[in-house]
Amino acid sequence: MRLAAAALYFLCAVAAHAERFVELGPTKAQRDSSAAALDFPFTARADEELTGAAVRIVFAGPVESLEVLVNDERLALLSGDDPHPPDIPVARTLLADRNTLSLRLRDRQGRCLARPAAWAAVRSIGVVLQANPVPLPNELALLPLPFFDRGYDASATVPLVLGHPPSRDEVRLGSADSARLGIEPLRGPSIRMIDHPAHPESNVKLLVIGGRNGEELRAAVEGLAARTARLTGSEAMLAAPSQQPPSPPYSAPRWVPSGRPVPFSKYPAGSVFAHEGNTPATMSVRFRVAPDLWIWPAEFVVLDLGYSERIPRGAIPPRLDVEINGYYLATLPRAAPGKPERVRLRIPREHMRGFNQLLVHVHYPDPDPCAAIPVWTSGEPPRVEIAGDSVLHVEDLSHFANLPDVSAFAFDGFPFTRIPDLGETAVVLPERPSPAELSMAFSVLGQLAQITGKVGIRATFPPPSDTPADRDVLAIGTPDDNPLVFRWGNALPLALQGKSARVQRTVRPLDLLGGPEPLLEAQRAEELLSRAGETAAIAAIESPISAGRVAVVITGTALPRFADFLGYAQSRGRGGDLLVLAGGERAMFRIGGTFGRGELDAWTRLRWFLATHWLALPPVLLAGAVMLAAHGRRFLARRMRARLALGEAARSHGRGSHYLRGAGVRAVLLAGRERPRALPAATGLDRAEPRAGRSRAQPSGLALGEAQGRLLGRHRRELRERCRPLAGLRSARGRAALVTAAIRRARPAAARERRRAGGRERPAARDRAGSRSKRVQPGGRVPREPELFAAADPAALRAARRALGRGAAELDGDVAAVRSGGRGA
Repeated sequence: MRLAAAALYFLCAVAAHAERFVELGPTKAQRDSSAAALDFPFTARADEELTGAAVRIVFAGPVESLEVLVNDERLALLSGDDPHPPDIPVARTLLADRNTLSLRLRDRQGRCLARPAAWAAVRSIGVVLQANPVPLPNELALLPLPFFDRGYDASATVPLVLGHPPSRDEVRLGSADSARLGIEPLRGPSIRMIDHPAHPESNVKLLVIGGRNGEELRAAVEGLAARTARLTGSEAMLAAPSQQPPSPPYSAPRWVPSGRPVPFSKYPAGSVFAHEGNTPATMSVRFRVAPDLWIWPAEFVVLDLGYSERIPRGAIPPRLDVEINGYYLATLPRAAPGKPERVRLRIPREHMRGFNQLLVHVHYPDPDPCAAIPVWTSGEPPRVEIAGDSVLHVEDLSHFANLPDVSAFAFDGFPFTRIPDLGETAVVLPERPSPAELSMAFSVLGQLAQITGKVGIRATFPPPSDTPADRDVLAIGTPDDNPLVFRWGNALPLALQGKSARVQRTVRPLDLLGGPEPLLEAQRAEELLSRAGETAAIAAIESPISAGRVAVVITGTALPRFADFLGYAQSRGRGGDLLVLAGGERAMFRIGGTFGRGELDAWTRLRWFLATHWLALPPVLLAGAVMLAAHGRRFLARRMRARLALGEAARSHGRGSHYLRGAGVRAVLLAGRERPRALPAATGLDRAEPRAGRSRAQPSGLALGEAQGRLLGRHRRELRERCRPLAGLRSARGRAALVTAAIRRARPAAARERRRAGGRERPAARDRAGSRSKRVQPGGRVPREPELFAAADPAALRAARRALGRGAAELDGDVAAVRSGGRGA
């Protein structure tokens, strides 16, 4: 929003009400408790004085006997027969600044009564307070009083009055008003506290922030926002802050850094680490982390928790239960006396939030409220403490978020709070915003500052006619008064038509891969809007002009307070892109698609896409199966062709072949002049070795194929089993037959080699025993060993190797084995 120069800012505190009702409980845990007594503290505001009070109790069922006490003074004894008993007055003399309302269950004999779910019959407990305002001085050191009391108020409504460039008549009227209000002329950029003219000398004040022109006003506002020193006195001059560099991402002062381990002692203030006494209590550690810390696919975050106990003699040790964000984690084991104890707890990823609250409940046995207070023999009460060096390990997590998500915006201000000074945020308001729209804008910006701990001074406020690019956009208004909302209306999941609203289905085809949930969510939203009157909504989409950026639009037929959007919302999922307030109901829906924003490796991002678009898994699995089948088919085809080629080569060179079948192994020994096709080289593992003690001139074995060698494997036991059929080759008849068949075709080549060398040609050996198969058969003549040794002469084998040509290399291993008699691998 473009703010014009103004003379003054006014912040007005509302006059104190004469009577106020404060609801105290009971909570669900108190209703389920078996305690005999419940205590509820209540206080007055720091700028008020209690003049009276009344206790208001509403029953859901009969109660045998209920004693009501204030500050340990008995007020009444109720039977619970009347579900709406009259208010119980509290005398002024019993009241103090801090008070305690106690309720005790008793039986008919007046004894304290304790039983499971004893308080289920009590529907509500509260006090009606009457108070008079206490006059406050005009002192800036009291801030945020009287506007907000940290010890009393959970929320506050502060009226805000803005100035603008005045006309001549407005200057005249403004001067008159200033004189009437008694405001002295401003001396420059300043802040001052004065009495409200309608409530002099009371707790109702005016806080004036202003300057004599627009530049001084801007200096006053920015100086107040950046000021860290405490204000004192009724007026303080504010200097413009020095120029600060832009804030880097994830540098919010109230966020726990995720780049290194941070102990609890370094967390922002607001936690309770210790408890003394024997009464039940709760220690709490409250902290914020970046809302987009990405834990998936891990299942949990590790908490290294340290604690200690000091239990004096005569005291019963407490039970320590740990929970985070309302989910139970574990019961801690007893710590050794005087020694700290450490445990490692696993926090499931679905229990982590941007704002987290770790609670350690200290449970002592419910004491008898009628018994005397015990006195410790050591003089020191029991004490339980959380160690300050406890660490929540989030230092290895990356940043990634599935956007848009209205729940992340409402509770954590994300993605705007990613840059704490809002350096990447554009706020678009109508040209003439209504008070409700201005209130919504200031409330949202105040919420963002509260989340980060830093004022967003770098946010831009472009006019609605502009289209902000490369920024996350926050737009407030309706299509009738905000042109930007009108231009982006077709992309929003909610469409306004006068005083009615309807759902727009903005689902893309790719989004339906996550299932039909968006269509069902749109139907649920239509049902809610159809039975509602006034409607307000927060809608989030991907920016239509900047991919990867988020646009959040707050719109409706009537804008409520921003606080009304916060709280429990009906939802079928953890996130959504539409939050609706209609007919007294609050609900969140996922109507449109999502996109990922952050830093993830490609493999994790692909897995996340398939996890959120699970309908894409069957086609992906089918494609993978087809590719695997095609690859396997080619592999098996190559294996089959190799085996067929091996068999064909063996059949075409049958005269010099010998087959041995057994245990799925085919051994081939070829000794022809031509190298067989597809005959793989022999490996050490494929050799069938002779037994120890045999002649060194004997052949070492048979060369098997590469594929058969892989089938044999490296297991010795399997090798022995598969080599059993080769045992026959170890006999003299088997060796002789194989050697004869191997060297038969090599002899002519050896003779030719001798003729070339000038040696005497040996007469060719005649086949006197008939065919080779007859020689190998039992009963046929087997050459004697001297004949085999002569055939295995090195010169003859060299000649055979040259005759074989390139295939001779396959015989090198066998020749070396014959010469050396060594063993194969």
